[in-house]
Amino acid sequence: MLPTEMNVVDIVNAGPEGRLEFARHPVPNPRASEVLIEVHAAGVNGADLKQREGLYPGQERASSVPGLEVSGVIVACGAEVDQWSVGDQVCALVFCGGYAQYCVAPAVQCLPIPKNLDFVAAAALPEVVFTVCDLGVRKGPVAAWRNAAHPWECKRNRYHGHPDGERMGLSRHCNRAHRLAT
Repeated sequence: MLPTEMNVVDIVNAGPEGRLEFARHPVPNPRASEVLIEVHAAGVNGADLKQREGLYPGQERASSVPGLEVSGVIVACGAEVDQWSVGDQVCALVFCGGYAQYCVAPAVQCLPIPKNLDFVAAAALPEVVFTVCDLGVRKGPVAAWRNAAHPWECKRNRYHGHPDGERMGLSRHCNRAHRLAT
């Protein structure tokens, strides 16, 4: 039986004077296409800091509970979820709400935790994995490489910005494509 309330980390007065405080919130119920995850670890990233500062795009729609990446165990599934089951260990990319004991996530934004990772390491995966898949596999150099008649037909690819996890992950995934990071 799930509790009705949970502990969270709440943003109070988002903006320059914003701060984080412990609070109690109701445990959310998953919608038809969502799962409820008992959170074992949450990732911390720049978007969380921006949300506390009141500078995160779409913040007016977001919960006061930050956290975009979580890992844990599924404790409930929405009626339309058929790819996950209660008890599955997953990591997930969520819009907000990860700094809590329980968090809802779209089922399609969950990933199985690799066997060689614990919950803490797995909580750092979702944003990197989904960005790499979107930028590299669906739109970028890996798609070009896979669609080329010969691997050497691929053009050189450039990634502008700092060497964050997404670009490092994309670089590793594109081991047969030429790449240059600036």
